Amino acid sequence: PMANIESSKWIAAGARWLIPRHDPNFHYIYLPHLDYASQKFGPNSAQARAALRELDALLGEFDAFVRASVAGSDAVTTSGDALIVKPGALLKVAQHLKLRPDLKFDYLTNLTCTDYQDCYEVVSHLYSTEHFGPPLTLKVRADKANPHVPSLTSVWPGADFQEREVWDLYGARFDGHPNLKRILMWEGFEGWPLRKDYLE
Repeated sequence: PMANIESSKWIAAGARWLIPRHDPNFHYIYLPHLDYASQKFGPNSAQARAALRELDALLGEFDAFVRASVAGSDAVTTSGDALIVKPGALLKVAQHLKLRPDLKFDYLTNLTCTDYQDCYEVVSHLYSTEHFGPPLTLKVRADKANPHVPSLTSVWPGADFQEREVWDLYGARFDGHPNLKRILMWEGFEGWPLRKDYLE
């Protein structure tokens, strides 16, 4: 649990996609309550600390879910409202997110990639058509020299063309994809046009 008011924004970001499914008043009561108590009574007041304890409890639930999702506690980390998953745990976490009854992230809206200096980061955005609520951002990082991550097509078939596009433009390979070939560029095209080091 967090120990200071300044961390409340991280708590809100990290838990916002999970907690509304348990408590729909999360956005409307807990966060404004903390902001109001902090501003009116001061960040170290009894009222603000009580509001922070409520948020700490929510964070504890979020953290427990993340650690229970995979065998190794270091396989999943959080960054804002995103889950960063190691490639070896990706399919297990994805299945958990889709099949857990109070989550049911059954709709992958988009999948893309970012070229960083030290890695490629494949980013997916997930929604629940059953519970609604905010999206979840799922990230997995691929090695710069030999980028490959598990394909999500076995969990969300809609990832098919989007993974092909990432392969076509960034050269990130999706292990287990049923038909990984170019989709925008022609077969025989040399290179990966959206990589930062691409030269025509």
